[in-house]
Amino acid sequence: MSVDLSVELKTNRGTILLKNPVLPGSSELAIDEGTVQLCVDNGVGAVVTKSIFKQLPGMITTLSKPWAFPLEKFGPEYKGAWIAQAAVPSPEASCELVVEKRLPRWKKICEDAGVPLIVSIVDEIPNNWAYLAKLVEDAGADAIEMAAACPLGKVYYSEGKAPVFFSEDMWADLEVAKKIITQVKEATTVPIGAKLSMFHNPVGLHAMTWESAGLSFISGHNAMPATGVFVDTDAEEVYGTPGQAAYSAGPTMVPHSISRLAYVLRVTDLPLMGIGGIYTAEDVVRYLMLGCTAVQVCSAAYFKGHKVFQEIIDGLKGWMEQHGYTRIDQFRGKLLDDISCIKGEWGEKYGYRLPAPETGMLLWDQNPSQVVVGVNMETCTLCDVCDTMCLYDVIHVDHDEKQVKLDTTRCIGCGMCVGMCPENPGTLYLEDQRSGVRIWDAVGMSDAFKKKASGGYDAA
Repeated sequence: MSVDLSVELKTNRGTILLKNPVLPGSSELAIDEGTVQLCVDNGVGAVVTKSIFKQLPGMITTLSKPWAFPLEKFGPEYKGAWIAQAAVPSPEASCELVVEKRLPRWKKICEDAGVPLIVSIVDEIPNNWAYLAKLVEDAGADAIEMAAACPLGKVYYSEGKAPVFFSEDMWADLEVAKKIITQVKEATTVPIGAKLSMFHNPVGLHAMTWESAGLSFISGHNAMPATGVFVDTDAEEVYGTPGQAAYSAGPTMVPHSISRLAYVLRVTDLPLMGIGGIYTAEDVVRYLMLGCTAVQVCSAAYFKGHKVFQEIIDGLKGWMEQHGYTRIDQFRGKLLDDISCIKGEWGEKYGYRLPAPETGMLLWDQNPSQVVVGVNMETCTLCDVCDTMCLYDVIHVDHDEKQVKLDTTRCIGCGMCVGMCPENPGTLYLEDQRSGVRIWDAVGMSDAFKKKASGGYDAA
């Protein structure tokens, strides 16, 4: 089966053609000719560069060496997680020299590979953004991504001075953001985008404001900013560098970023580039099924190098072949209605009838649940995971009798044990005691939310 991975980023300033939706996130992954070449050699759909800014005194080289600190050695729960304490702009003394000396070479590499060049810009002074945008467009940028989510000023201090007011805080002010977008729009002709921070709230309001000012696309989300602190308990020292790191990132960003982007898609028509925690082809599919046009991969490349791009692209192609898709637009946005659904729409969309409000808390002796845990002993391995974790003492693994004993009168139907069962699907499940219908076995959406022939599911 022939699979076409190409996508079109349709904007108010024309369409950007991508040979596939997998791009590098703005970072050291594309900071010079060598890294740009590695990006295109590994098949990216476009190159997004490290941010270019007007000279920022004291931030021309890395603030520490080392500056990247993976957390995996502290346990499997930190797989893919890391913190970074860095500012790594190009070594030239000014943005003009970066653009003059380097950007034309990056453009040539991208042109030869047939991929667009998207240049990231950032500055601490609102009026500088338009100047930078015009500078990089004249040098060959096919599109511009404004790094509206950069938090560096929160943790980088000039000696004896207060923190720099940097872009994440700057763009949190909607009037300042509108001013920047308007000025950049007037100075340029190529598509212009901006990158969301997890701290730009409410996210829908920011997206609507940015769209009304003339933005062409949105990227989101930047790594969690100014939140990285880890303690090495063996050494009894802070791990890495003293104080807070600039960023913390990892796979757990995926659900948070997708959830927020769903709000953006509810209130704007802007194309989205999904960012946050993408380590596998399946992560890419998750963002595409939301409705993103493309994605940007960053942290995964720090763990696996530039080759991760081709690995993810090959995986995406394989997933599409397995599921019978030949084009991305056949499944892009397929789950937007489910992802962006709010409680008030549960009944209309899914037939789910919300239960009447209960008095008190979720206490087994006051609010017995009609939905309780069940077990299939034919596949159970008596591993004790469910017994160990249950907060309400519902589950008891009897190794002598080789049975799992359930006190369902205490079960509140939370489903945590079902999701944690290493033998699922098929071993632990939730069922409705009234009908005997199994409604969840840790696969996909709970059947409780799926319309029934009877006209809906009664959760009461």
